[in-house]
Amino acid sequence: MWTHHDLGWWGFVLAVVTLFLAYPLDVLAHLTAPVVKSWWAERSVASMRKRIEKLENELADYEQNYQLLSAVEEELFKGVEGLAAFGLLCLEFLVICFLLAILRFSPSVPLTAHYAVAGVAFAVYVSCYGYVILFVVFGKMTTFRKRRSPSGRNTLRKSIEELKKRLAQRTSKP
Repeated sequence: MWTHHDLGWWGFVLAVVTLFLAYPLDVLAHLTAPVVKSWWAERSVASMRKRIEKLENELADYEQNYQLLSAVEEELFKGVEGLAAFGLLCLEFLVICFLLAILRFSPSVPLTAHYAVAGVAFAVYVSCYGYVILFVVFGKMTTFRKRRSPSGRNTLRKSIEELKKRLAQRTSKP
């Protein structure tokens, strides 16, 4: 019963899996972006110097213009951001369960690929709307926290030091 052979069923399963993997993959992309940018900057000495200068200017701007958060404030901001992401995932899950229940138990709606595709389209619409809200509203909070975070500034300092070490190794080679 679970292994349907029509493409509509597998399209629906793929859409549900994609919705649940969207947030973890987004987090992974945000965690790996600075590493990839630094790696890309290592292509040439000039691009590495530009990257170091850009990171130093960013750190100087943060230290000059933004007051440092306490550890408690930073954890509270992280908690609110996590709750927002969890709420979005719960909303997606509820929409998908609701659609599955309608498709499965409604006597007036025959279980066909046409209705499954419409259900998936609605779930994708709700998910996209939720992500827009998450990134617009809570993206501002993340930016606020990032600029004032002690751990964020320390990570930035470590990135600068590591790039400087790599630059020194690269320029000292004969």
